[in-house]
Amino acid sequence: MYIRQGDALSSYMTVTCDPVTCQWSHMTQDNPTGVFPPCVLKTDTTCGVHVTGRFVGAVVCENVDEEPAMLADTLLPSLVVAVNPATMCDDSLEFNCIRIQELTCSEGDDNTMEVSLTLRLHVSNDGYPWIPALCHGIATQILSDLSSSWTLTYNSGAVSSSGGVVEASPVPVCNAGSVVTAGICVACGPGYSYEMSISGAPHCVECPIDLYKDLQFSACESCPDAESITLSPASTSMDDCILPTDVCTVPDVSSGAMRSPVGGSRVTADQIVVTHCNEEQGYIVEFDGSSNTPLEGLERMQCREVPDEQICYRACSIEGGEDALFRLVAADDSDDLTWTEFLQAISSMVPYKAFVYYVCDGNSNAPVRLACDSPGGLLTVDCDTQALCAPVLEEDAIYGVYTWPEIPHSSSSVLPCVYNEEETATKTCSSEGVYEITDFSACASPVTAELDEILVEAEIAGDPDLVATEI
Repeated sequence: MYIRQGDALSSYMTVTCDPVTCQWSHMTQDNPTGVFPPCVLKTDTTCGVHVTGRFVGAVVCENVDEEPAMLADTLLPSLVVAVNPATMCDDSLEFNCIRIQELTCSEGDDNTMEVSLTLRLHVSNDGYPWIPALCHGIATQILSDLSSSWTLTYNSGAVSSSGGVVEASPVPVCNAGSVVTAGICVACGPGYSYEMSISGAPHCVECPIDLYKDLQFSACESCPDAESITLSPASTSMDDCILPTDVCTVPDVSSGAMRSPVGGSRVTADQIVVTHCNEEQGYIVEFDGSSNTPLEGLERMQCREVPDEQICYRACSIEGGEDALFRLVAADDSDDLTWTEFLQAISSMVPYKAFVYYVCDGNSNAPVRLACDSPGGLLTVDCDTQALCAPVLEEDAIYGVYTWPEIPHSSSSVLPCVYNEEETATKTCSSEGVYEITDFSACASPVTAELDEILVEAEIAGDPDLVATEI
């Protein structure tokens, strides 16, 4: 038993995994699930001699085609010299001792003719008839005897041509249903039918879609159900026959992704298709922009459910976060990660539609959100421009309530004093983005405001004693 691999035979098959495509070497569009080829039987290999001769004269190809045995008869004397005829024949075999296996004939414009044929011989040798050395000897003898004196006569000698052998070489020949592969005969095997080419040479042909062959020596057969088809050529079982509605073509993938079975393969609709994003090239499965999690189920699903659209996108890169702390969520109680820890957590990539948060070192403000809104974009952490003082509601027992707005670092905010609006209170945002103590030096307190009101009322009432007392 052998495995046929192209023009070679082997008792075993080695498969490899491509590190770039993540595909096994035996998985193709015609073999999407990686079914290993069936083993084929070795059959009897018989000695043959391929002979080519050129002739000039009246004999034409029509004569040769009508009486091909005449060619074999002219070669018999050389065979008698090369090998004992008593060992050449085996009456138990169904074919003659000498048979023309293949024959081609062509005529030239100058009354010339070229004939090529393969003689099939049976040479007994303990049940193993293919003896390369002996067949080589026969070919050498034919070339020696007939290189310049090969004469053909037809119609009882009325038509003749003279010429010579220009080539004679030993070849292995096979029984019907087998072909020569790697120098020996093997059966075509399951999934392949035996056919003759235009030149007359036998070869094995894949059973086309809609046909299958499950035996070594049989013809390709149609699926039992007239509506059934097979998924691929060279089907080896009736079980490969399914309804067209159960066939699914695996969608192709865009750059940055790999798919098994490969895109374009015909598989059953419930076949699991695995899509792998090539992270080494910077591609990651798309995220859900609302939950900040990978879209579920896209990397492994039945063929009928695989989307046509792209699911692997180039991730965003991120830079400039050496002085920041990071969070994968915005919650205040989430763990803060250093720049190194953060890069390790996200493999230095932010997936498309994903987002992260950061706080600059020493800044107590709310985390800043960074989102990968464009595939392959660059996200920059900028602690210089992002150091802001967050809004503050300040309730001072003496000077009143103030709502300080968000302002950039190293700047000040000015608000009217609560009790004397013609003056202002000032609050400065430090370089680290932290509000400092408010300057109320120009602001009046509630007591001051009440006394001012009393003085005003006294002046209006014309009470000089009260005014004097206050003064």
